[in-house]
Amino acid sequence: MEIISPKGRKFTSVVQMEKAIKEDINQISRKVLEEVAEEVKFLMEDMILEFYSQYRPNYYERTGQLLEAVRNAESKVYKTKDGYRVRISILNTEAMSSSFATQPHYFNSYIDFSGHATYGGKRYTDWVVNWVDEGNIFGHESIDYKDKINKLLDEKVNTGILREMKRAGYNLYK
Repeated sequence: MEIISPKGRKFTSVVQMEKAIKEDINQISRKVLEEVAEEVKFLMEDMILEFYSQYRPNYYERTGQLLEAVRNAESKVYKTKDGYRVRISILNTEAMSSSFATQPHYFNSYIDFSGHATYGGKRYTDWVVNWVDEGNIFGHESIDYKDKINKLLDEKVNTGILREMKRAGYNLYK
């Protein structure tokens, strides 16, 4: 028995064809997840730049640590027994200092005025991440990055996989 795919690939059995299809799906999934992870990072950078543009501080100089936390964040695509998954880190709060600024006229908002780096059992850097999302920082509106990123993931993963499957010769029939 010989099975020929629409793109001319030949298979000697259904099992061989299923294996090839699973490999295609895995490769496509990995590629799309890597593309989407990069797109999330660019979106997050744009949102932080938008956040910065909403307010120009009068009493201190910005350190830019929030933007660096986005730029230093890593996303990882990894293989599981069921395919590929992506873990997207949108902010690396470890890149944000929890100490007093050493440069004159710089204000570090990741500690309180008494030098404590935590409040309510949570690091100030983590509070800032929530405050940025919710618009709880003076002079700034919410950027709603959680909702925007979830929307991007829902949209881009599905359309990306369908697009790449079509490029690989799979067609969607209704």
